[in-house]
Amino acid sequence: MPIDRMVMLAAVVGWAIVSFANRFWGAVLGVVLALGVGVWGWHTMAGGAQVSFLGLQRPLSPPMFFTLVSMLILVNALTAVQSWRQRRRRPSSDAGAH
Repeated sequence: MPIDRMVMLAAVVGWAIVSFANRFWGAVLGVVLALGVGVWGWHTMAGGAQVSFLGLQRPLSPPMFFTLVSMLILVNALTAVQSWRQRRRRPSSDAGAH
Protein backbone atom coordinates (compact mmCIF):
# COMPACT_ATOMS: atom_id res chain seq x y z
CA MET A 1 0.00 0.00 0.00
CA PRO A 2 1.44 3.39 -0.99
CA ILE A 3 2.36 5.78 1.82
CA ASP A 4 -0.28 8.37 0.82
CA ARG A 5 -3.04 5.78 1.19
CA MET A 6 -1.68 4.65 4.57
CA VAL A 7 -1.65 8.24 5.80
CA MET A 8 -5.21 8.78 4.59
CA LEU A 9 -6.39 5.52 6.17
CA ALA A 10 -4.79 6.48 9.50
CA ALA A 11 -6.42 9.93 9.31
CA VAL A 12 -9.87 8.46 8.64
CA VAL A 13 -9.52 5.91 11.46
CA GLY A 14 -8.36 8.68 13.83
CA TRP A 15 -11.30 10.86 12.75
CA ALA A 16 -13.71 7.98 13.41
CA ILE A 17 -12.31 7.42 16.90
CA VAL A 18 -12.52 11.12 17.76
CA SER A 19 -16.06 11.31 16.32
CA PHE A 20 -17.23 8.41 18.48
CA ALA A 21 -15.74 10.04 21.58
CA ASN A 22 -17.01 13.59 20.94
CA ARG A 23 -19.33 14.75 18.17
CA PHE A 24 -18.14 18.38 18.18
CA TRP A 25 -14.42 17.62 18.00
CA GLY A 26 -15.07 14.89 15.45
CA ALA A 27 -16.81 17.42 13.22
CA VAL A 28 -14.00 19.95 13.68
CA LEU A 29 -11.46 17.29 12.76
CA GLY A 30 -13.63 16.37 9.76
CA VAL A 31 -13.46 19.97 8.52
CA VAL A 32 -9.68 20.00 8.95
CA LEU A 33 -9.32 16.69 7.10
CA ALA A 34 -11.59 17.83 4.26
CA LEU A 35 -9.59 21.05 3.94
CA GLY A 36 -6.41 18.96 3.85
CA VAL A 37 -7.83 16.75 1.11
CA GLY A 38 -8.84 19.86 -0.82
CA VAL A 39 -5.35 21.36 -0.58
CA TRP A 40 -3.78 18.03 -1.51
CA GLY A 41 -6.11 17.69 -4.52
CA TRP A 42 -5.46 21.24 -5.65
CA HIS A 43 -1.70 20.66 -5.39
CA THR A 44 -1.97 17.35 -7.25
CA MET A 45 -4.08 18.81 -10.05
CA ALA A 46 -1.86 21.89 -10.30
CA GLY A 47 1.03 19.53 -10.98
CA GLY A 48 -0.83 18.01 -13.92
CA ALA A 49 -1.85 14.75 -12.24
CA GLN A 50 -5.40 13.47 -11.95
CA VAL A 51 -7.33 12.53 -8.81
CA SER A 52 -9.41 9.37 -8.65
CA PHE A 53 -12.01 8.51 -6.04
CA LEU A 54 -12.19 5.14 -4.27
CA GLY A 55 -10.04 3.52 -6.94
CA LEU A 56 -12.44 4.27 -9.79
CA GLN A 57 -10.80 4.05 -13.19
CA ARG A 58 -12.16 7.37 -14.40
CA PRO A 59 -10.54 10.34 -12.60
CA LEU A 60 -12.60 13.16 -11.13
CA SER A 61 -12.81 16.44 -12.96
CA PRO A 62 -11.63 19.45 -10.92
CA PRO A 63 -15.18 20.86 -10.50
CA MET A 64 -16.46 17.47 -9.28
CA PHE A 65 -13.53 17.04 -6.88
CA PHE A 66 -13.99 20.47 -5.34
CA THR A 67 -17.76 19.97 -5.13
CA LEU A 68 -17.22 16.76 -3.15
CA VAL A 69 -14.67 18.43 -0.86
CA SER A 70 -16.98 21.42 -0.35
CA MET A 71 -19.85 19.12 0.61
CA LEU A 72 -17.62 17.33 3.15
CA ILE A 73 -16.63 20.67 4.66
CA LEU A 74 -20.24 21.86 4.74
CA VAL A 75 -21.61 18.71 6.39
CA ASN A 76 -18.89 18.66 9.04
CA ALA A 77 -19.21 22.40 9.72
CA LEU A 78 -22.99 22.09 10.15
CA THR A 79 -22.49 19.11 12.46
CA ALA A 80 -20.02 21.12 14.55
CA VAL A 81 -22.42 24.06 14.85
CA GLN A 82 -25.34 21.79 15.71
CA SER A 83 -23.41 19.89 18.38
CA TRP A 84 -22.06 23.14 19.85
CA ARG A 85 -25.58 24.54 20.15
CA GLN A 86 -26.84 21.32 21.77
CA ARG A 87 -23.96 21.40 24.22
CA ARG A 88 -24.78 24.98 25.22
CA ARG A 89 -28.53 24.26 25.65
CA ARG A 90 -28.07 21.12 27.70
CA PRO A 91 -28.24 21.86 31.45
CA SER A 92 -25.20 20.74 33.34
CA SER A 93 -25.68 17.53 35.32
CA ASP A 94 -24.30 18.98 38.56
CA ALA A 95 -26.35 22.23 38.54
CA GLY A 96 -28.83 20.99 41.15
CA ALA A 97 -26.31 19.13 43.30
CA HIS A 98 -25.57 22.04 45.64
